[in-house]
Amino acid sequence: MSVTLSRVLLSTPFATKPLGQACHWQTARVWHLPLALDKCGSLQLVKPTIAHGQVAMAPSVAPSRLNKLLSNLGDLVPKPTPAQFVNRDGRCLKVLLDGLVDKRHAISKRWESVEIPLLDGSASPLVAAAYTVCVQMPGGVVGVLKITPEGDCTLFVRLMRKQANAWADNRKVARSGAHVFRRTLDAKQAFDILDGALPFRIKQGQVHHPHVLSVACVMTHEGWLVSPADGTPTPKRSGTFTLVALPPLPEYFEQCLCLMGCAATFVRQDDDAPLSSHKVDKAVWGETHEALLAGDAAYLFEEAAENMATHANPDIFKRFIPELNKHAAKARDALEAVRSYLAATLKASPKEGAPEATAGVKRPAAMPPPAPQAKRRSVTCDASDDEDDASSDASADLAPRPGGAASSSTSTTASI
Repeated sequence: MSVTLSRVLLSTPFATKPLGQACHWQTARVWHLPLALDKCGSLQLVKPTIAHGQVAMAPSVAPSRLNKLLSNLGDLVPKPTPAQFVNRDGRCLKVLLDGLVDKRHAISKRWESVEIPLLDGSASPLVAAAYTVCVQMPGGVVGVLKITPEGDCTLFVRLMRKQANAWADNRKVARSGAHVFRRTLDAKQAFDILDGALPFRIKQGQVHHPHVLSVACVMTHEGWLVSPADGTPTPKRSGTFTLVALPPLPEYFEQCLCLMGCAATFVRQDDDAPLSSHKVDKAVWGETHEALLAGDAAYLFEEAAENMATHANPDIFKRFIPELNKHAAKARDALEAVRSYLAATLKASPKEGAPEATAGVKRPAAMPPPAPQAKRRSVTCDASDDEDDASSDASADLAPRPGGAASSSTSTTASI
């Protein structure tokens, strides 16, 4: 015999509006907390088992405090100011991503879609060792950019949940979240995206943007985040440019990525620490703001830790993210080099859309097909958790463009 009590799931993170605007939440989803009668007739909580593609149940706490933390980027996350962007509006990237879910086949077919895991991951150009830098583009989209010594670039960004849903609905397939999308861009499109990109400078005690962490989780899970060997030269030319759109991870998991950037998620370990606080599992989460988690956040982190290997390499926060930060300076140099070569290419072929503008930009090899009957890294995509992306009007630690003229106009935060 069992009964079911209804509770309200914590409002999902990453709801973002343009800089300085308030965030608005959609109707919260309802979840059910299963209870069962034991031999003595007392109600006992049945701990939920989270299968692939399922969303964790919310803890039995008043959600208002966590909802407040999840409504904006955390105070530990670097945030851009409008003056840090050159005069670009991010429209090019937005148009490209919108094209993925365009109902006109002539537009959406420009994207290649493949299920993950790939049949032969080692054959994919995505696994190449490369300088890797986390960037914020005009319009608010963040991403992870890989740059090989040959100047080939791959920009990974996270799709909005509503975009992933729309793609599945347009094709009448399940909202599995197990597809990766890719398209090759010409030199003009590549330059439009990279010209205003700002590389993040993560200082001691700061945390990456939650969408950067979401992208990095998928990349480590698939083996795509590979640092270059010591002594690898910076690019001497610009090569191909590939845009890769990744599915969002489950809501409860991304809530943890968002809360990692909030100082209030953690509690200082001293005599005044509340009894409800829980010790951070450093074997999973690495170094965090404090050693203890606040009691109302501990349940989410526990569930995410149990399912870490489903969505990321278990060493992502112990090894991959610190390594990413370690090579960030050289990766920024590689970005500046490629950006200058792209500018030179376009200057030599100034006519927009001219065939010469794509000179030297060859199409990379196609991705291998998905593995047959492979266990899918499915996620739930049935909630619109991010009508817009999380943002704030606080100052940021993003690298300025060398010699770039800053724009005094406010840069709008585009949805991804």
